[in-house]
Amino acid sequence: MKKTLYKEIIFAFLMILFITLSYLFIDTGLNSSTKLNIQYQEKSISHYELKLLDNDIYDLDIKNNDWNILSNLLDNIKLYFDYKNVFSDYTTGYYKYKTTIKEILFKDKEIISEKILSSNDEKVSLLDKENIILINDYIDINYDYYKKEYEETKKKYDINPDANLIIEINIYEYISFNKKEEDTPIESKISFEIPLSEEIVKIKANNINNTSKIDGFSKREKMNYLLILIGLILLSLGITFMISVIKTIKKIYSREKNYKEKLKAILTKNDEKIINVKKIVNVKDYNLIYVKSFNELLDVYKQYKTPICFKETIKKQEAIFLIINEDKAWIYKLDNF
Repeated sequence: MKKTLYKEIIFAFLMILFITLSYLFIDTGLNSSTKLNIQYQEKSISHYELKLLDNDIYDLDIKNNDWNILSNLLDNIKLYFDYKNVFSDYTTGYYKYKTTIKEILFKDKEIISEKILSSNDEKVSLLDKENIILINDYIDINYDYYKKEYEETKKKYDINPDANLIIEINIYEYISFNKKEEDTPIESKISFEIPLSEEIVKIKANNINNTSKIDGFSKREKMNYLLILIGLILLSLGITFMISVIKTIKKIYSREKNYKEKLKAILTKNDEKIINVKKIVNVKDYNLIYVKSFNELLDVYKQYKTPICFKETIKKQEAIFLIINEDKAWIYKLDNF
């Protein structure tokens, strides 16, 4: 019984192993795609050009990011931005970007109001170089106009908040890769912050310097018939072991059922002849006689009128019936082995 049990445990393990392997081989053969790890690096660089109001002293352009200037002298600001995104794999698709100018009023770092002053139309372009997106553009800011408008707001509402111009360039990229099945959207933003309420204009630029990766799976290729064949062979082996395990389980169940029915019938019909014992007597000093059926044991009982001792030695599997008379011992063993 133990040998059969160990054998079937091994068969059950092999069944699970082969069926699992068959699934992996067949799935790989049908979906021959691999995991991708496409890297990209995006970076932006900004600078600006200041145009001063006409006057006797300061009639000039300043083209240097390190310059700070009195706000009352400032007429116009040109913001230049260069954006570049380089991919590690061949790339196609398009990109677009849009510029928005906002005014933010705040007091003690708490925002009072935020409104969009202007928004340019989107500019759309196809990728014209392999693996690279390049944007070179500029924005004209009429600083003097926004400054005067801010001063009018203060007079009109009798408030004295701080104010900043926020210029945002929102970039949207829709990228296709040769190896990747689905398109990949990427969003990025370059922004500038220009004070309207301070005496000295200090322009802050938030540029992009980002290295990232795109996860995904490659496009499905042709089916790998060799992997599918190996998977089917493993599946057939797994099913063979499964059938063996199922047959053994059925056989064990059938034997156990038959054993229970026989034991119940014996105990029910012969209740007055049988006594339950906690322990079977050691019979090594007796002349042992093994009988093949319970009816033979009944014949011995009828002859000697000695009670039949009963003990189930292995629950639901084995029971011993014993008659002892003088130096002889008659044994009947019922089991499902």
